[in-house]
Amino acid sequence: MDNRPIGLFDSGVGGLTVLKQIQKILPRESVIYLGDTQHLPYGDKSKEAIIRFSIENTKFLLRQNVKAIVVACNSASSVAVEVLRETFKVPIIGVIEPTIKCISRKKTSSVLVIGTMRTVRSGVYQKKLQELNLGIEIFGKACPLLVPLVEEGAFLNKGSLLYNALVSTLEYYLGEYRDRVSHIVLGCTHYPAIENEIRFVMDGVELIDPGECAALELKEILEKNDMLSEEKSRFEKFFVTDLSEKTVEVAKIILQREINIEEIYLPES
Repeated sequence: MDNRPIGLFDSGVGGLTVLKQIQKILPRESVIYLGDTQHLPYGDKSKEAIIRFSIENTKFLLRQNVKAIVVACNSASSVAVEVLRETFKVPIIGVIEPTIKCISRKKTSSVLVIGTMRTVRSGVYQKKLQELNLGIEIFGKACPLLVPLVEEGAFLNKGSLLYNALVSTLEYYLGEYRDRVSHIVLGCTHYPAIENEIRFVMDGVELIDPGECAALELKEILEKNDMLSEEKSRFEKFFVTDLSEKTVEVAKIILQREINIEEIYLPES
């Protein structure tokens, strides 16, 4: 038993979709979330910068006495997780490795990975899947316009011009893969917010949410190490490194509820 909270960090508030999955799968666990909005997005930063930011994020969460850390960011997961594991002693879970496990358990011959330009260009999902030699055909598609549409709340009002723009954009990005893939990996933390619209455009395709995969991996690790919380009343705290009205607005859009967010300063190493 370990009633300490779980820590999560992302470059912004998109990782709140991962937090939602953790709260769903591990309802007794308290959580502390850090969005490094000062350096948003990580996708256009160098590998060295992302590792540096990730180390400072981890140090902050450890000062909050967390028992495990989820790197709720595809960019940081692709370059920083191994360094964090070598540097810190708590369990550290990224979103990529658990997703590869999820895919390997599916009966599929073709997978489409959608994400930011950096995630898709890195080919990290493709490389790790190919290493397993499962005979899966893997496609990657960068969808840079989706994050701004999510952050504008385009999915909230069906029938609006913005909603129609979202559906049209999904058709533009994904239409060519209709009937070519059986599964889509939501390779950006914003994308679970529009999973219904993705299903509408890609009828019959199964979606794989890295946040859910990471939450399942976290549960497995906590169970294995007897670290599950037995508290009946959990708590949650939210921190960002640059608090703006936009940050509060996007967080509310993703969680569909109001939260209290505190701004903190992190020194750069």
